[in-house]
Amino acid sequence: MIKKVLNEQGLPEDLIYLAMIESGFSNKAYSRAQAAGMWQFIRETGQRYGLKINSWVDERKDPVKSTQAAARHLSDLFKRFGSWYLAAAGYNAGEGKITRALAMYDAQTYWDITAEHCNYIKDETKQYVPKMIAAALIAKEPEKYGFHNLAYQPPLSYEEVTLPGAVELKDVASASGVEVHQLVDLNPELKRWITPPGESEYRLRVPPGCKERLLENYAQLIKPKPRVVYAHHQVKKGERFTAIARKYGVNAATIAKVNRVKLTAYPAAGSLLLIPQKGFPEESPDGDLDGNNGNAQGSKARPSLNSKTAKRPERLGNKDQTAGRQPLRYRVKRGDTLVSIAQNFEITVGQIRKWNPKESKKVQAGKTLNLYVSHVSGEEKSRPETEKKIKGSQRKSLVRADLTIKPTSVKKQARKRIRTVAKGPKEMD
Repeated sequence: MIKKVLNEQGLPEDLIYLAMIESGFSNKAYSRAQAAGMWQFIRETGQRYGLKINSWVDERKDPVKSTQAAARHLSDLFKRFGSWYLAAAGYNAGEGKITRALAMYDAQTYWDITAEHCNYIKDETKQYVPKMIAAALIAKEPEKYGFHNLAYQPPLSYEEVTLPGAVELKDVASASGVEVHQLVDLNPELKRWITPPGESEYRLRVPPGCKERLLENYAQLIKPKPRVVYAHHQVKKGERFTAIARKYGVNAATIAKVNRVKLTAYPAAGSLLLIPQKGFPEESPDGDLDGNNGNAQGSKARPSLNSKTAKRPERLGNKDQTAGRQPLRYRVKRGDTLVSIAQNFEITVGQIRKWNPKESKKVQAGKTLNLYVSHVSGEEKSRPETEKKIKGSQRKSLVRADLTIKPTSVKKQARKRIRTVAKGPKEMD
């Protein structure tokens, strides 16, 4: 899939290994810079390149759409710098950083600005292109480097079906004859197991061979639902699900289901909850959106939070919240809040406080927090905006030669800052 997109955009296939360096090809990857997905887009850049990021979807995690966006971004970087190696460095460090480095050292190539005596570029960026080259060499001749009997994963295969908004994935699974987790794996951009409410058409991926069956059973198994209207509620300290449910006249189980929170847990203070006001089915969910049934045994009925006899719910802090997660030391940036950090790493404010008991309720820029997240990867990126065409003759292997064109845009910007960047020869291995 990635090579197909790169070929369609006229980019070298070797750029596929940037995704390997960035995330290990994981759609669930998150970085310290709050970048997400296989190509590690930060929110601002992802939106600039047309990726939707809202309460319902995060298309940075969509393997197809994020790859298309990354290809456009890399294409823009190439037109800016005239070199695929500099484009890769710009993807990692940001276009501004590379532009200033070229001007500072009166340089023209990636190797010039990453020389031993050049300290402006961080080691991560200095190692970025060599890692890409190494990955490409090994992938093309794995046996030569000691890798034998490799089991390659099959390419991404799916069909697409157009559905209205507010259709639950469990209903689609029933109509298609597949498991819900198969739909979740094919549609990682969905934050909640439901097509985005308010959209008249949403293209959902389903396993091959399921589309026809889904369309045949759609009318019987998926009843049309009215448009869902939502309110936003910021949880106060000590506030319970029952109080929130009474305030809005909504079943507590419904609030938990929409927000992917177990019924046995308090909502985290400071977190933002979506409260369905109209059009959402008021039925008890089969389980939370992580595939659990809300209790440890899995077979017993779940207690109702509206019942006077219900037991006091357990707080999130009483359970092991680090299982299956990786430790991460996160340095707080200016403008960060506990809520924004929790939302970006898909954890709760309560978990952050539990893992950092000595910290105050308000975080300060420069402080370091201990977090446990599902995946840790690359660093922050910034993205440029340009629109030009790459000639077919320039689609060569990056391992063999890094093609260089006249870096006119670099010269223009560098002239304003320090000095003119002189035209130089092509980069070759």
